[in-house]
Amino acid sequence: MKQDKRLHFGVNLVAFSATSAYVGFLLSLFKFERVEMFWISVLCGYLFAGGLSLGKEYGDMKAEGNEWSWTDILADLFGMVAGFVLTLLAYVIF
Repeated sequence: MKQDKRLHFGVNLVAFSATSAYVGFLLSLFKFERVEMFWISVLCGYLFAGGLSLGKEYGDMKAEGNEWSWTDILADLFGMVAGFVLTLLAYVIF
């Protein structure tokens, strides 16, 4: 796997996990139910990390000498799935 794909994976893993953890924390302050907290935080994680991914690829597409890469998007998606798994484990454990 190329270094670029590893970076896409890692950035999306961290972006998804950090966003879902932060949103989960904020929702816990407002006494949301546990299942609602989980799904809202997962949705926010996917939206944030997905937005970063699409924005990065759009920027690449507009840059001279660069183009849109579906393999980068796939690496981003795998990072988000790994972030989902970590979020799920955190909710099961804690």
